[in-house]
Amino acid sequence: MTITLFELIRDVASHVGALVEGVATGGSTTTIIDTVVRTEPDDYWNGGDALIIYDAGGAGAAPQGEIKRITDFVSSTSTITAGTFSVSVAASDRYAIMRRAYGENVRWSDVITQKINQALLALGPIETVDTTTITIATDQTEYELPLAAKQDLRKVWLQVDNTDSNDNRWVEFNDWYIETKGAGSKSLLVLNRQLATGYKLKLVYLSDHTRLNAYTDKLNEIVPMQRVLYPATRDTFLWMKQVTGKTNWDEDIRRWEELAEAAAVRYRMNVPKKRAHFWKPEITDIIRLESEPNIVRL
Repeated sequence: MTITLFELIRDVASHVGALVEGVATGGSTTTIIDTVVRTEPDDYWNGGDALIIYDAGGAGAAPQGEIKRITDFVSSTSTITAGTFSVSVAASDRYAIMRRAYGENVRWSDVITQKINQALLALGPIETVDTTTITIATDQTEYELPLAAKQDLRKVWLQVDNTDSNDNRWVEFNDWYIETKGAGSKSLLVLNRQLATGYKLKLVYLSDHTRLNAYTDKLNEIVPMQRVLYPATRDTFLWMKQVTGKTNWDEDIRRWEELAEAAAVRYRMNVPKKRAHFWKPEITDIIRLESEPNIVRL
């Protein structure tokens, strides 16, 4: 199941009690109207966040998954005015709103996004697979590596069949080394022999998870959601304690710390072992078989 930054923000906000949900009775691209429960005083929600968490059509279509800053609230009409959604809010759309966080012009969505990215960084390097960067070229044995693969390239696999995207027949290839370059420069993957052209290399390396910035940015599927959600919730409670000086949330901090520790044990992530790569002079060059011109084998 694909998890986005929007869904992580929604869940953390719910856990810390910042989120209030409702069902719209109408709206537009810039408004959410809820004449049933939105009776707070004028401007009560100003400076906060408005989220559309469910499209009444049930198809997950826009504006579901969008977050906008609230600029005004009018109690007499139960109308929340916010930034422009990509599609008009419709009756029966489920929405959520958050007041301004602690501090002037501080939005919960910004605070929680920061805590989510800190949790991702604390995970340490995760397995990353790249099958698009390198394609074997004629008279070329040196290829630039992605910057992220520079530090900890674990495995290199060679595509054996380039005629079917669902049947690449990858085989592990060990005859390579890395020529390191300076900071900010791409290192070179150096092959000890020329391979048949037109075939891809699959790189398996460890790197930090990319930051989640856009609400549509996706959590890497190999990362269990709990490994991010639980520590981000704990750290949001810690932030609340720090900025207010209150101890109301000490029990919540302790509980989410325990959940984060348990998740680190229960939801372990596999890390590919680093294998020695070496040249085997007894292995023949990779050749194209006359009977199967599009297949290469060791």
